[in-house]
Amino acid sequence: MFINLVLANATTHSAALYNIRETLKKITFWTYSEIELDDLIEPLSELFNTTELIHDYENVWEWIQGNSTEFKSNINVSREHDWEKGKFDKPLILTFDYRGLNKNKTIEKIGHILAEYFEREVNFGRIHILSNDEYKQKIEQIFKPTEKEVKPIWTVIANIVAERQFGPNGKEVKYGTKAFRPKTKVYIIGWHPGTCESIIVVGLARKPRKFVTMTIRADWVENLRVKLAYNPAVIKKIHEFHGIDQTHLTEEFANEMCKTIPIWQTELKRKN
Repeated sequence: MFINLVLANATTHSAALYNIRETLKKITFWTYSEIELDDLIEPLSELFNTTELIHDYENVWEWIQGNSTEFKSNINVSREHDWEKGKFDKPLILTFDYRGLNKNKTIEKIGHILAEYFEREVNFGRIHILSNDEYKQKIEQIFKPTEKEVKPIWTVIANIVAERQFGPNGKEVKYGTKAFRPKTKVYIIGWHPGTCESIIVVGLARKPRKFVTMTIRADWVENLRVKLAYNPAVIKKIHEFHGIDQTHLTEEFANEMCKTIPIWQTELKRKN
């Protein structure tokens, strides 16, 4: 039997695999992606005109789900995780119901939308998880993206601090920032060297849940590491901010920021 991922018990907020029969009119796609599920909320909301997508997880699976007004369809996007991040070597499974609409037309439209967004092949068919944690796939159709070059960009990835001192003598405590929730992953895409305290970041905002570009204090982030940004939504924001000339966005520049920002943080802490 073939599976889709859904909420198993709304009262306990757990997820489970269960068998789907053809009469339930479910269609399933899968692909592989280095994008975290949290980072898929904004683009999928825009692509499928969804109501607010909800992110949840249990010990093996995490998922986002909502309702598409565009396709009059429930959407469930699921993948295994390891508590720290998604398991990128496992399939990202996207399930839609089509509620009596033209099935072939719906499959074609959704398949092409997904292939263009993920910029890689997207499979349609049925997928089954075996007892040994492997997947059995029956591919009925493969959707391929239009060939175009979107290059990853070197950035410094960090996380918004969980808590920060605020007010006179730092007696008050703030959680995260006004724009970002605690521990939100942000991409440091620039800085203001003259101030030695301000950085430019791209991250998923508190509300609405979409990627924004903000200038924040350097000591509002932690866990700095140099990595390539692959998320198309983040790359789009980087292009919008830096414009045509992006020749300085190199690994060397990212390393320079990664080494210098902690020095700024130490100085800011001393001043406070």
